[in-house]
Amino acid sequence: MFSIMLVYAVTTSLTTPTDNTEDTDGFIDFTGSCTPASGQNITQAVLYTDIGGSWVSNQTLTSDPSVGVDAVYYANFSLNRTPQGSFEWNIECTDNSSSNFAGNNTVRVVFSQPTIVTTSPADNTYSMNGNDIDVVCTADPSANWNITTVSLMTNIGGDWKANSTHTPSPDSAVESAQVVANFTINGFDNASIADGTDLLYSCYASQETSELSETQTSNTASTNRTLNVEYPPTTTLNGPTTDSWSATRVVNLSWTTSTTFDSGTTILTRVWTNESGVWAVRTGTIEVTNNTQYDHNYNFDELTDIRWAIEAIQYSDSSVRNTSDNRTIKISATTPTITISTGNLNTSDTTPTITGTLGGANLETFVVYTNSSSNGAWIANNTNESVVAGVTNLFNNTAFADGVYKYGVTVNNSGGTSVESTNYSLIIDTTMPTISAVTNVSVADKCDQRAITFTSSEITNATLTYDTDTDVSDGTVVSSATLTTSHSLVLDFDYNGEVTYYFNITTEDSAGNNNQTHGQTTYLTPARVCTGWNQYAVYDSFINLSDIQNQSGADLVYFWNATNQNWVYMTAGLGTNDEVIVGKKTAYQIVHLYENTNSTWYRNITDYGVYDYNVSSVNNFVSVPTDFTFGNLTQSFMNASILDAIYYHPSTTTDDLTFNITLFAGWNNSLQDYVSHIYNFTWSNSTLLEPCPNRVNTDTCMEAVWVASNFNVTWNASSISRNWTI
Repeated sequence: MFSIMLVYAVTTSLTTPTDNTEDTDGFIDFTGSCTPASGQNITQAVLYTDIGGSWVSNQTLTSDPSVGVDAVYYANFSLNRTPQGSFEWNIECTDNSSSNFAGNNTVRVVFSQPTIVTTSPADNTYSMNGNDIDVVCTADPSANWNITTVSLMTNIGGDWKANSTHTPSPDSAVESAQVVANFTINGFDNASIADGTDLLYSCYASQETSELSETQTSNTASTNRTLNVEYPPTTTLNGPTTDSWSATRVVNLSWTTSTTFDSGTTILTRVWTNESGVWAVRTGTIEVTNNTQYDHNYNFDELTDIRWAIEAIQYSDSSVRNTSDNRTIKISATTPTITISTGNLNTSDTTPTITGTLGGANLETFVVYTNSSSNGAWIANNTNESVVAGVTNLFNNTAFADGVYKYGVTVNNSGGTSVESTNYSLIIDTTMPTISAVTNVSVADKCDQRAITFTSSEITNATLTYDTDTDVSDGTVVSSATLTTSHSLVLDFDYNGEVTYYFNITTEDSAGNNNQTHGQTTYLTPARVCTGWNQYAVYDSFINLSDIQNQSGADLVYFWNATNQNWVYMTAGLGTNDEVIVGKKTAYQIVHLYENTNSTWYRNITDYGVYDYNVSSVNNFVSVPTDFTFGNLTQSFMNASILDAIYYHPSTTTDDLTFNITLFAGWNNSLQDYVSHIYNFTWSNSTLLEPCPNRVNTDTCMEAVWVASNFNVTWNASSISRNWTI
């Protein structure tokens, strides 16, 4: 320091700047006053400063000679571009006899500071990875200054220093222009800042002005901020794998969460999903142990595209959190269903179609499995990987040989649930059935039915179509759906006993093989022996009553002995009269059968001959050997004359007496009653009488006629030929 001792009478006073004045721009005016000694006048004033570190005279002012003796001299000095710093100054005043300094004053030059703000991040912000930390600094210069640099200051590495510096381009270095600088702390190509680091940082700006020395700058820094580097917990998803299917809504979610900086062992976790259509937390807080696998059963909605993840939260600081990668899960919890429509199948189709209904969601595949009874091995016969719920044709891809198989269907959904149907039988049969042993048997307690029986080569149903003409298509149809090899179908001939029927037999097996080519069969129905009385002609030349009873099943067999005018009979099971002979070549051609229960009679039709028949006086039963009406039948009994029992040929007409045979009655076996007629009356005049076997009038069987005669005559079916005596 430069020191001046006042030993002269001249005195010096420092006016401005006052002691410890602060200047902001380096343009300083220094003023003071010089008072000469008595009788003296001031000759000069000199400004001294220690700018630069050494005292030097900066400026000298010479007093105007016109200033009078003892006049006070006011000195004014100016220094420009004064550098920043603190320095002292003084004025030396000189008069004619002496000089003097005042006490030193101090001046501090402090240039204007730029305004610098850390725009982002905010104080105490968290960085979750210690990398790519973006910092924005905003610098505003003082008036007439321009920003020259903006630096990011950090304590990375332990020293407070510039991490990076932004220098505006010359074009942007404009006076009073704001500068925004963007910095990144530790890009990913640099090492991460360690977990748990509390990083200090601030922004630092420098400015300059053209009015000052080029070497003069002004610097300032923003308030320090803290950046908390806190690595969040990391979660590893253990299962299930992404895009996996689950057959249940409740799924085990497994994860492991780890953290290194937090000294605690508990970490808070939560399950997030998008089931509701938005990404949302779906559970409360789940506490897990650091670096330890955790399993949680979560109940998902049944959807086929669900995103899920695990959020981990630092136990000691809830602001430190992290979410795992998303995974996708697909839920298919509805068990598939199978309903087989075709069931047990017996078919002649060697490539049968199996139909059924597959139910459920997210169906993936179904497989038709078949096996053969010959080897028992199940094979996948048909696989379909494009499954739609609903009615489905489960087509069979394999042509089967005739045989017995089983089949079943398995369906899978995307969730991995597999359902198997019941196994069903599958019979492939392309062989047409045949029949044999066609015959007919009686039907218990039926006089108008016969059972057509036959044997089929395999189990079949059966249909009997019959009529009284060869075109049976419009006839009666009798069917049995029972599948068997022994068949019995009833032919109901009603009143048409001893009428020729034509019938066809059709059989169809379980596989649908329909055989309609068995051929047409001709069948003559038996005579009806219905409950009550029946009258029939005998077409055997000779037959005993026992044989008739055995053939007809009648309980009683009667015939009328016209000669003796009495009944002759036998009773079933008794031997009386069982060997008595009747027949065409006897006088007994009509039998009366009485039956307690219905039966039928296959008569022997061996003798249709026309013979002379002795008509006795009073009651007679005769058979018609050919077709008649009552009108022409009675006329055949009225064509001869007789005188006193003397025989005359019918051509003889000398006698005016004629036979008076006029009362007749025919037995209608269909109605089991008599039809009466009197000669020359119109009662039943056109009613047809004829032999019942193979008759034309199919609805009526009337071949037995009662004749009341007053004479013993012989009738040959066309006329009376002669008289006879007992």
